[in-house]
Amino acid sequence: MSRKSSSENTQGAQLGLSIQALAPHLGVSARTLRFYEERGLIKSFRGRGGARHYDRSTADRAARIVTLRRYGLSLDQIYQAVEAADDTALIGALRRIRDEQAARLQNLERLIEKLSA
Repeated sequence: MSRKSSSENTQGAQLGLSIQALAPHLGVSARTLRFYEERGLIKSFRGRGGARHYDRSTADRAARIVTLRRYGLSLDQIYQAVEAADDTALIGALRRIRDEQAARLQNLERLIEKLSA
């Protein structure tokens, strides 16, 4: 059984999560994470061989993005939400998004009533 040197262990810890490890953990594809990176929602750093890796804060941010996406928010709305400095700001951003969605829903209901008449 070979043992890794302490420098190898430190280097592995510094690399964070690979895209192949993070994607299934979040329930998304690696392509989805690359797409989020292309849109500026998350950032990766490259390990040996150019493979993408994510630090803990980016992995947490990606998890938040995936959750918000599952709730039906657009990527623009998600960007607003994840840029919030803290939970209070996040709650404010989500409330604004909720209010926008409520207004759209009212408009759709009026349109349906108009077309049904």
